[in-house]
Amino acid sequence: MHPSVFARIASMVVQQSGSNRTCKSAGRPVIKLAMPAFMACLFATVNPLVAPRAHAVQIAVASYAVTPGAGYGVDASEASGTLLDVLFTGTFLQQGFSLNAAGDSWTFDVGSVALREPNAHGAIHANERDALGVSAAFGFTGPFGSLVNIPATGTATAGSVSDSGVDLVIDWSPVQVAFGGGGLLEIAMNDLTFTGLQVLTQTATVTLVNAPFGEQATPIGEQVPEPGTLALLGIGLAGLVISRRRRASDPD
Repeated sequence: MHPSVFARIASMVVQQSGSNRTCKSAGRPVIKLAMPAFMACLFATVNPLVAPRAHAVQIAVASYAVTPGAGYGVDASEASGTLLDVLFTGTFLQQGFSLNAAGDSWTFDVGSVALREPNAHGAIHANERDALGVSAAFGFTGPFGSLVNIPATGTATAGSVSDSGVDLVIDWSPVQVAFGGGGLLEIAMNDLTFTGLQVLTQTATVTLVNAPFGEQATPIGEQVPEPGTLALLGIGLAGLVISRRRRASDPD
């Protein structure tokens, strides 16, 4: 058993007071308890020491690449264009960070996207609205080693790019990846909405949905007591209480 468990148990004081017992843990007020309540108090004191605990998850992203759909490009002639002029630029830098608890997240830039479709010849044509999907690939080296692909759909609106309407939307779908003992990460990217010829920043966010538990939750060098050990400890303490009560009631 880890020394911290003994330290906490040793801080409990069991006193005789008629038919009641007193369960006292260091730093807590003394409360008179009957035997069932005393055992509940004992459990409440010991349980936090052995309950599974989450630990910081180290995240490492080593690479990033974006693959535009076949519908993006530069037409030789805009009069009969079939490609939507959008430029995807990567500015990714390797990322290393820690997420400590479920709900924690980290956001970083991966590049920019520029809508450059000329407004001449009707700007966005009906036949320039196909095959506008996008795929992004992240190379993780921690807490797992694999590529994670994030898909997006692209939707363009035919017509002028100089008005106030929406011309292009790139809508990313988050992806969740399981790892370790119950751990779950979500990788998401910000959706982009273009209202004219713009350059927008593309970011990615990694969120810890579930922290891993079990063996991975125990810091190196720290042991967790087995359930059998705790059961024997509880029985021993209960026997000690009963023994003291009998001695107190024995007239000899």
